[in-house]
Amino acid sequence: MSVLGKVWREVMLARCGRIERSARRAVERQYATLDSLLRRGRYTSFGREFGLRSVRSAEDFMRRVPRFDYDSYESYIDRMRRGERNVSAEGRVRMFARSSGTSSRSKYIPLTRRALLRNHLRGMADVVSLYLLSHPASRLFDGLTLTLSGTTHREGEALVGDLSALMVQAVGDWGGLFRAPSRRVAEIENFDQKCDAICRECAAQRIVALAGVPSWNMALLRRLLALTGRSSVKEVWPDVELFMHGGVSFRPYRDAFDCVMGGPIEYLESYNASEGFVAIAERCGSDEMLLMPDYGCYYEFAQGECVVPLEGVRRGEEYALLMSSENGLWRYELGDVVRFTSVDPYRLKVVGRTKQYINAFGEELM
Repeated sequence: MSVLGKVWREVMLARCGRIERSARRAVERQYATLDSLLRRGRYTSFGREFGLRSVRSAEDFMRRVPRFDYDSYESYIDRMRRGERNVSAEGRVRMFARSSGTSSRSKYIPLTRRALLRNHLRGMADVVSLYLLSHPASRLFDGLTLTLSGTTHREGEALVGDLSALMVQAVGDWGGLFRAPSRRVAEIENFDQKCDAICRECAAQRIVALAGVPSWNMALLRRLLALTGRSSVKEVWPDVELFMHGGVSFRPYRDAFDCVMGGPIEYLESYNASEGFVAIAERCGSDEMLLMPDYGCYYEFAQGECVVPLEGVRRGEEYALLMSSENGLWRYELGDVVRFTSVDPYRLKVVGRTKQYINAFGEELM
């Protein structure tokens, strides 16, 4: 391992103590996060509209600020997209993560630089930290992690694109020390052309890990085998040891990945939505994830009209997830349903979407 690799390994492992301490004090960290968000949000247009300056407790917050979904929050997002300052986040929002949502139209999720660094990038670093903690013999810093990302483009002065592409842009050249492909290849817009370019550039490189959405990566790996004429990924990249995935349930893809890999590999799941990085699996192969309480996101959990903060959740119960974040989202419904498998520490599974929880009268139960 290079000297730089050893340094990064120690930096990553040093994070594990903080993760453990935060998990033990999750409720306290959540209320500290809410206080921080309220201090920053009180001078925004949203903060003045809903009186955030006078909020003194989580109960006050719930009484003063209504729940929002994308449709009801879109007017604030549109103002941010037009370049208006201090709408619901401090200053001017210059990045938007675009996601498809359940309808044909795209959703634009505001992404501040503070949230990108303190939430999404910290979360990805902690994925690596927890993996190294449980795999002391890992050679993760002896090679490159292949990250299959989307693309970005300009809409006015705003940078818009898939969250993974915005993260690649944010880390810049220093992030490329342990990452593949090159930024030139990562920014190719056509997906098929991008896969071909990645295969040509990376087939001879030492790839030790893969990261991204399972469906995209499966398409890439099948293209890799077609272009190289090999029968398994391990024949091309014998040192690959880990696939870090999220975005969708991995269960439908597990057998296909086992088949195409041609050898042992670990799978590590995270819950990194466009709206915010929420949780990380501590054990490879598990869909049970540890909630991250100090990433700048304040969580609430809804069962119908009943909404509780983190300390009010119960093990085995299912909740719709609400988030307030440094992105300028307030009491925003992600549309995901989670089930808590533990409350000491707080661990959860993503079990569905709120639209699936509808009773015989057509009423949403989450």
